[in-house]
Amino acid sequence: ECRMSGTSLYGMRLWPIIGYLAGSLLLPIAPFGPQAENPNFFTSVLGNALPYGPLINRATILGGLSLLMAGLIAWSAPSSSRKLRWLDVPMLCWIICPTVAGVFNASPFRQDIQQSVYLAFAWGAPYAVGRLCITHWDDLRICLLAFLIAGGVTFGFALIEFAGGRFYYEAIYGPHPFQMEGKTRYFGYRPLLMMEDPNQFGMWFATVAIIACAFWLNSRQSNQYQTDAGPWLKASRVLVLPVFLFQAIGASVLSVFGMSLLIIQNPRVLSRGLLFAGALAVVLFACRGPILHYARQSLNTVPAARSAKAWLQDHSLGSLSWRLAREDDHLALIRQHPIVGWGDINFWRLNSDRVRPWGLVTLIAGAYGTLGVLCWVSLTVTPILAWFLSHHADDQRFCVFGKTVLVLLVVQLIDAFLNSGYLLTLVVLHGGMTSNCTVFCRTSTPGVSTVETKK
Repeated sequence: ECRMSGTSLYGMRLWPIIGYLAGSLLLPIAPFGPQAENPNFFTSVLGNALPYGPLINRATILGGLSLLMAGLIAWSAPSSSRKLRWLDVPMLCWIICPTVAGVFNASPFRQDIQQSVYLAFAWGAPYAVGRLCITHWDDLRICLLAFLIAGGVTFGFALIEFAGGRFYYEAIYGPHPFQMEGKTRYFGYRPLLMMEDPNQFGMWFATVAIIACAFWLNSRQSNQYQTDAGPWLKASRVLVLPVFLFQAIGASVLSVFGMSLLIIQNPRVLSRGLLFAGALAVVLFACRGPILHYARQSLNTVPAARSAKAWLQDHSLGSLSWRLAREDDHLALIRQHPIVGWGDINFWRLNSDRVRPWGLVTLIAGAYGTLGVLCWVSLTVTPILAWFLSHHADDQRFCVFGKTVLVLLVVQLIDAFLNSGYLLTLVVLHGGMTSNCTVFCRTSTPGVSTVETKK
């Protein structure tokens, strides 16, 4: 039984998460300098999720400061969330993966240690913040509510860039490497705000749309979850629309997919659907070489395929084929070190065209091999397995907000196959999912959370 405390300490416990979220939306990405003005510079810039360049950037600074704050608060209040659990093993494996892979590849050992340190601050720190600060489902609800409020604020600022073009980042911090990339849309402009690239901007509002859908579903199940946040929450349903308004095509598809998963209430149907989708993704990823080869042949030989390709290019929808081609160009390098990789995220520079792969998964596969991909994918797979294993097969009493976090992790996992800009703010929620009160819970009486786990 987890009771909500009325003390100020309870309110303070969530401030590290709120600060991390605010910093992720306001601080500069990294110190780029004059080189960002080069129009071709964006092809060599990655997101802050991987250690490709300077160790000091937004991800590491926020991770260190938020962990320090969370540690000071949690230390003054004894909590079982400080104890390591088996669900923490995937994150530990992901952090030490560069060092372990470096033992078997030719990368300098000092560089391997630096990469592990980077992952510890960029991934491990926000994960630990979630573990320390989110101790039951109401904490998770408040954190998702903070995401929803942040989504509403960023929507207002994004409307200005939607009407007049991108200017916030350059006006405050200087040139942005992706200042002109994917800017024009069918109508208006795609905003950028302080995001790492336009694709991450789309995924941010896909995340906001899924969370808004979750609160709507929660209000429909008010007989089980006493979490009515007032009339303003009904108005927040409009936050389902920005991802479509800003014409982020891939993010729009993923947001619809994520909201569909939320609507499914039967655990068996949901688990089988996720299992099928995961198996299909693995097969397509493993066999993408032959698939891309025959697809390219079809685009050049089949009349209908040529017409479809021309239509997509005329309507600015050809980025998918371009990204797939970038992934295909680096398969030969990855096959040279398939198990432990090259030991460096910048392995793609060995190619003659020096154009990086666009997907986070491909970058991990090239840097740390199959070992790295398995460690990273387990970050999403493990909490999903724990979630379903903690339920009875016929139990319909889902914790809506815990399920929301799992859906967000799945959506980000899918996006990572074609984009490198991972939303590290979700790692905080991931840490909360592995705390002792967020695997499965329901509210039995107002103000009291009862945790049910599989014994």
